[in-house]
Amino acid sequence: MTAEDKKKIDNARLKYKPESVKTLLVAEAPPDSLERFFITKT
Repeated sequence: MTAEDKKKIDNARLKYKPESVKTLLVAEAPPDSLERFFITKT
């Protein structure tokens, strides 16, 4: 990625950046495969 590309991306982010965030929702979904769970087997 060039410096010019980074500047374009940064400008696009600023264009849509809200002045403040009132509510932030974070969602999580289980992995597609049970083998991807990070638990230790005892």
